[in-house]
Amino acid sequence: MAPRLFVYTRIAVFNLTKFIEMLFNHPKFCGNADLVFVIAQCPFDSLVDNCPFRPYYMLRNETLQIQELLYIPQIKLDEMRDFHRKCFKKQIQNKKVKLDKDWNYASPIFEK
Repeated sequence: MAPRLFVYTRIAVFNLTKFIEMLFNHPKFCGNADLVFVIAQCPFDSLVDNCPFRPYYMLRNETLQIQELLYIPQIKLDEMRDFHRKCFKKQIQNKKVKLDKDWNYASPIFEK
């Protein structure tokens, strides 16, 4: 019985490997590769209230989150990409302002 179980296990692992390979080589996945990291986790400390990625963060499973890319319509993905780019610019600007304020506060200390 053990050798048969081994064969079934090998087949299951092989099929899973083939599935993952097919998933990552899917044209829609390759065309939206810039959204893979963003759909898996937010690159910033705090989410904005109207973030379109929020429902995918609730899955808490990176594989499922990435697979969702295949089921989201391309128009929606384009809207999500635009939202992320605008949010990214805003977050970077906020970080710059914070760093500038911190530097303005700290620079007199360093000049002494």
